[in-house]
Amino acid sequence: MTNGLRLTGAALTLLLLGCTGLLVAGAFEYLGYANPYSYVPTPRAALIDTNINPTANYTIIFVLDGMRSDLFYETYKPGIEAYDDWANFTDVECSRLLSVSRAGYGVISSGVNTSESQVISNDHEGPFGADSLWNASLRNGGTTAFVGSDTWYELFGGWMNYSVSFLNAYPGAATVAVNVTSGGSPIEDDIPAYSDAIVSDYAVQIVNSFSPTLMVVHFSETDEFGHEQGPLSDANREAFERQDSFISEILAAYDTVGILNSTLVVVTSDHGQVAFPDRGGQHGGTEPEALHIPLILRGPRIMPGIYTDAHHQNSIAPTVSAVMGWDIPSDASGNVLFECLDFTTREEAVYRINQAALRLDQAASRVQTMGYTSLFEPQLNSATGALSDAETSYSAIEYETAIANAVSAESQSNAVLSASWSSKVSEEITIRFGVFIVGFGITCGIIVFSAGGRSRLRSLFEERLSLALTVSSSLLYLVLIQLITSLTDWQFSASYIAAYLYDFIYLVSATTLVSFLVAFVSLLGLSKGIARYVGRLNLLKTLKRFLVVSVVVYFLAIFTFVGFNRLGLPWYATDVAVSLMYFFILLTGIFFV
Repeated sequence: MTNGLRLTGAALTLLLLGCTGLLVAGAFEYLGYANPYSYVPTPRAALIDTNINPTANYTIIFVLDGMRSDLFYETYKPGIEAYDDWANFTDVECSRLLSVSRAGYGVISSGVNTSESQVISNDHEGPFGADSLWNASLRNGGTTAFVGSDTWYELFGGWMNYSVSFLNAYPGAATVAVNVTSGGSPIEDDIPAYSDAIVSDYAVQIVNSFSPTLMVVHFSETDEFGHEQGPLSDANREAFERQDSFISEILAAYDTVGILNSTLVVVTSDHGQVAFPDRGGQHGGTEPEALHIPLILRGPRIMPGIYTDAHHQNSIAPTVSAVMGWDIPSDASGNVLFECLDFTTREEAVYRINQAALRLDQAASRVQTMGYTSLFEPQLNSATGALSDAETSYSAIEYETAIANAVSAESQSNAVLSASWSSKVSEEITIRFGVFIVGFGITCGIIVFSAGGRSRLRSLFEERLSLALTVSSSLLYLVLIQLITSLTDWQFSASYIAAYLYDFIYLVSATTLVSFLVAFVSLLGLSKGIARYVGRLNLLKTLKRFLVVSVVVYFLAIFTFVGFNRLGLPWYATDVAVSLMYFFILLTGIFFV
């Protein structure tokens, strides 16, 4: 075997092993997402004034799984619309990392961004690690109840007084475990696959028997039918219409026991869904249909109206806490929706200060973990001073001044959170690229100064025409991969891949093969054409160089991705689009070999 063939074989083997290893490592990083700089857990920030009466004594949150906002608002819903005092938020977004159920459950319950709670996917196992409404209710002497998917119980079961969990959210055999936290043996009964009617029945029973302080009712049929038949299908609309009637029944139970007028009612969703022809509905990506969710509230001191400003799902928990008179969950990333609350300036000042104190603690925790305390000490001191001024103004009964100072303190803390995040990202990327550049330089040095290395390089550059053909063909190959991917209208989205997973594998293999064949045929054609003028080129040598140069370009592309995005899903990712593109490149490298 000639040295050229050995080199080509070694390069292709290295590409195969490298891409396979990086793909496995990236998958583990993706599935085991971790943020080493999360501010969770943050110490609790007590209310500056506990002598404040709650505006509501009870809260019920209805979560309509997979309900996208346009379907919610376009569908006639007599049960919900029987009440004309809703505060209607029309531009609310769920988590981008990722727009899936378990992530949404965490954000709704806690107000914590998924990058901080690190519950980003449905693969998360174990209890929720951040502070939440469930904790807040128990801290304040309340009781909690839940009816719906067992996923909620896995996350928050330790804080549920009364629980009815359905152990399978998707079609098939299912089991219901009743009052699993009551201390006795769970009662288990078989139930139908589609269980919203039973969810409603159990919810009514819990209201009549216990009147829990905080209750979450999770309806799943809109997600199930959306996945199976599409989010805009007749079956899904009918499922939502049934959910509307169930909401009416449960609210009637609140009225029967005499607590509806003192109950905050929230109707929302964990995520939306994107419709794919002949593939039903999917989510997980950043499409507007997957991200935009409904949010309506009614209850004591809730000002009805349509609110069009952009908000996030993480504002639900802080708002519930404020209406209930609780301190905001300490890890909450979101803000109280003050615009819909008929609060006095004193009440608003209490929660503006509470929110500012939490944000300051979160910023201090973040910069300490990152090792940036001294760098951001002036900004933290300024925020601390503004918060102290807010507390002083509150004590002096200067509530409007207290609000202004608290807003200033929170704004400065938010600036620290944002700047420290950006600084750490830049620092990590710079270090990784520095390592790559040094490694590349050392590798080049070894090649140049190895036995025969300089002569081989000299020979290569002396055959400039052959080198130009090789590089041109390699670049053509990579351009074709990008062009074919664009022409197929492929999207690097979790929603899209969930709908077209097998098509994705086919696309990778077909794109790689077609691009390679076109580039190879072009190389042959150019070589043959040029041979007429400069003499015959060594085609085998040119082909070997094409393969070796392509491997080098592959590794440069891969190292660039890794430089910016680590091995799979970096802690600073805002969505998974770049990660999916990186995995695509790795797969094309495997198919190339």
